Amino acid sequence: MEFKYRVKELREQHGLLQKELAEKLGVSRYTIVRYESGKINPDIENVIKLSKIFDCSIDYLLGASNTKKPPDDNGFLVVIDKAKKDKVTPDDMNDILDLIKKLRKENL
Repeated sequence: MEFKYRVKELREQHGLLQKELAEKLGVSRYTIVRYESGKINPDIENVIKLSKIFDCSIDYLLGASNTKKPPDDNGFLVVIDKAKKDKVTPDDMNDILDLIKKLRKENL
């Protein structure tokens, strides 16, 4: 999915009109129209602002990832990377991911 589609998708998910997003971002409504149509791309400052407005990762916004938010704790990434290096089975990996989700819900 390209950047232009993520802007529109996220704007609509947040219940924002183009005008409202433009105001939050400090640009014209026409700029948002052009972002969504792919005619122009925002500069890095506006990409960062958009990711904050939509509470998503820049990678997700740009279409480089399908994960909206990166993990809060890099420690979990270390565990997953180690599991991959140790050739953990897919079932075991799913169990690890389920445990991580459970720990996040319990704020541990």
